[in-house]
Formats: sequence, structure tokens, C-alpha cells
Amino acid sequence: MKNKFNEHTPLPWKVYYAKNNGQVILGTGEENGCAVQAHNGSFWRNDEEAKANAEFVVHACNCHYELLEALEMCQQALIPHYDDDRDGSDEANAVVNAMGVIAKAKGGVS
Repeated sequence: MKNKFNEHTPLPWKVYYAKNNGQVILGTGEENGCAVQAHNGSFWRNDEEAKANAEFVVHACNCHYELLEALEMCQQALIPHYDDDRDGSDEANAVVNAMGVIAKAKGGVS
């Protein structure tokens, strides 16, 4: 799957926590990642919240492509049931919603 995000640090990512400076490091290793700074609560209430947020980001990144592929497969399975006039059926709504989410996940605008 080719999109504008293909230049990121290779997956899977992990969270490395550097307690000595309040940073949370994301990436494949402490030497190959990016830092997220807690900044004394400016962005998050405390270091624990900073780490929890980093873990959420890593989890989302690690499953992003699999979820996108699964959604595209579901969309393709629903297309035969999709009425071009968008009749408001559950299937039509699911296809339209999937189209928007897929575009957004690929870096486009939904």
C-alpha cells in the first residue's frame, strides 16, 4: 500500500520511556525514534499521561495498515449491495462512510 506516510520509521514501534528528562521516545529503538516531551503538564497532566498517550499512538501506528486493509476489504464486499443513488440503506451508508475513513487514513481529506 503506497501513500504519503511510507517514509516513516519502519514498524513495529515501541515506547521507550526516558525518565531522566521526562521524554517519551517512540520508534523502533531509543536511537531510532522521536521524542514526545511532557513539558511540566503543558500538553499532558503528568509523565504517566504522556506515556499512556505515547502507548496509544504506538498501538494505533502498529495496526494502521492492517486496519486500513481490512476496511478496504469490507468496503469492496459491500459495493455489490451499494445503490448508486445512495438510498440511505445500511449498506450504502457503510460504503460512503468507509470511503471517507479510507481517504482520511491515507492522508487525504474526508
